[in-house]
Amino acid sequence: MRRSTALATWRAFGIAACASLVATIGVALTMLGADDWRWPRDDWRLDVATVAIARGELIDATVLRDRRKNVLGTELTFAFTPAGDRRHQDRCWSEHDEHVLGTPVDVEYLAEDPTVCRVQGTVRARAAMWWPYWSTAALSALLAIGLWLARAYQTFVVLRHGTAAPVRLVTLRRGRGRAKRRLSVQYAFVDDLGRAATARQHVRVGSELGQLLLAAQPGAELPAACVVHQVGNARRCRLVALTELREASA
Repeated sequence: MRRSTALATWRAFGIAACASLVATIGVALTMLGADDWRWPRDDWRLDVATVAIARGELIDATVLRDRRKNVLGTELTFAFTPAGDRRHQDRCWSEHDEHVLGTPVDVEYLAEDPTVCRVQGTVRARAAMWWPYWSTAALSALLAIGLWLARAYQTFVVLRHGTAAPVRLVTLRRGRGRAKRRLSVQYAFVDDLGRAATARQHVRVGSELGQLLLAAQPGAELPAACVVHQVGNARRCRLVALTELREASA
């Protein structure tokens, strides 16, 4: 049996889930690269540690806006002198755009490592601002992929260990608009307990099964296809072309 036959289950859903994960990762890499690959780890360290405070001043402020002029964040450049150390300059991110250059600010830093610092009320890495939203999107995409793979594995088990039965085409409808490459097929068969059953399935027009269905007439038997269903449970079934049931070599 071909693995692609099982992976074709919820194909559009699986493609959308994988595309969402790739896009989410791509956005994260782009935004991290724009911030010199600063990770929110230093912000987490500053959040949990007992920080030292020093007086500093704002040197520069760059406001980032989207196409609608909404504020995405403000990159602040500041300078301060840690206790017993030389003057240090760094940058951080703020969610607001109301900053006056030269204004005294309180800078928090790690006493054991003054290079890990930020103005109070800001974040050191821009990633700390969007990380919660990104992680939610990434986990959602991973969950969707997991659901797709679980459904595909269920189909694989049915095709591998189920019972095959002759099938008859009941109705065949082609999608419209964006769904014109998809067929909605209703078919009938007799399960292993001798009970008549019907089921519906979506099939791609360009697949082997899709071409076979387009050449058939409603009410006709499909000698080049069959239904494979779980033993004792006709609801879990899959319409496949006989060529898709090719056994893997031992």
